[in-house]
Amino acid sequence: NFERYFEAEKIKTVNQVDYPLLDNYITQRINEDGIAPKTANMEIDLLKRLFDFGVKHRYLMENPAKELKRKKIIKKEARYFTQEEIDILF
Repeated sequence: NFERYFEAEKIKTVNQVDYPLLDNYITQRINEDGIAPKTANMEIDLLKRLFDFGVKHRYLMENPAKELKRKKIIKKEARYFTQEEIDILF
């Protein structure tokens, strides 16, 4: 997904990546690809760690993903089988 997006944006080097680009990437993944907030949070966490690695090894001066905010996850109430569904299973 990263590769597809960055190619479409014509990103050739890591120095071209900035916060707005990453924020747009996450927004596109949610709105167009339909990913869940939990999946978006995993990608945000991955981007932060990836760019932390780049900073640590001096590929970058600072992490462009550090300001990305995790998405709020709305927990759904658990769904239980109805008596009819239980009868069918047995």
